[in-house]
Amino acid sequence: MADLLNRRCTIGRLALRLAKADALPYWSIVVETCAFSHGVVGICFKQKVPHHWSLPPGQTFEEAMIDRWDFSHDEVKRLMQDRKSFFAMPIGESGKYAKAVLFMDSPQTDRFAEPNIASIEQVTRNLFLPILEEILKDTN
Repeated sequence: MADLLNRRCTIGRLALRLAKADALPYWSIVVETCAFSHGVVGICFKQKVPHHWSLPPGQTFEEAMIDRWDFSHDEVKRLMQDRKSFFAMPIGESGKYAKAVLFMDSPQTDRFAEPNIASIEQVTRNLFLPILEEILKDTN
């Protein structure tokens, strides 16, 4: 576990952006590098398979992040508190871990839940993975 705590993961966060108030929305990918040891990104990074999860009814965001994912109170404060559904897709491999993780979240509880998740995984594989794998091709 100590090895995992010292690892860093590149996370591509898919974000819906608006250029101007009257403009059409467009998608962009924000790439961050961060340390982690838990959450849907951590599970995806370690298992190298897509992972999705939604906030259970009757549980607050903070309770869920601490109880289910072992985030500390300080870590939870840095997260977007209105998120209720999460999806992570591994990109490539680097030994026993994924090389990177594409992460998406939503304020809608059922956004990354059944029955939507199969089509979301397929669209993600078709649209984003080829581009991101090409970007990461020459990285260690």
